[in-house]
Amino acid sequence: MSDIGGGRGVLGACRGGIGVTGRSVDNEGVCGQAGNTASSVTNSRTGVHGVTNSANDGAVWGEHVSGGDAVRGTSTGNGVFGASLGTGSGVVGFSAGGAGALARGQKAACRCRDRPHSPAAASWPSRPANRRSRSPGSR
Repeated sequence: MSDIGGGRGVLGACRGGIGVTGRSVDNEGVCGQAGNTASSVTNSRTGVHGVTNSANDGAVWGEHVSGGDAVRGTSTGNGVFGASLGTGSGVVGFSAGGAGALARGQKAACRCRDRPHSPAAASWPSRPANRRSRSPGSR
């Protein structure tokens, strides 16, 4: 990879339609990578794939600056799925003023064997210190 300067590599802007579209019949629709470590995923047909080698940042970040959901998922299968291939949790939720994770449905369940059920008694992991406030259009 060569150094081609700062800024954005690709920008798509449109007033009335989609700014950027990525499509593939046999591979990922859109892949974004930060850092120079290659992905360990091969032959993926994921719509959007994010890759990073940063220990403090997510591979995919969703941000809503007006109070809505930052990331949404709908499916006839799992709406959200998380898996840890190491010692971390598959899914972690945090909220400054509400429930860190909320389950609703016919079979909503809490399987918190290794964590206290009372938020006051819980010793939850803190968010990484380097999270910064981002304004729309900034990187």
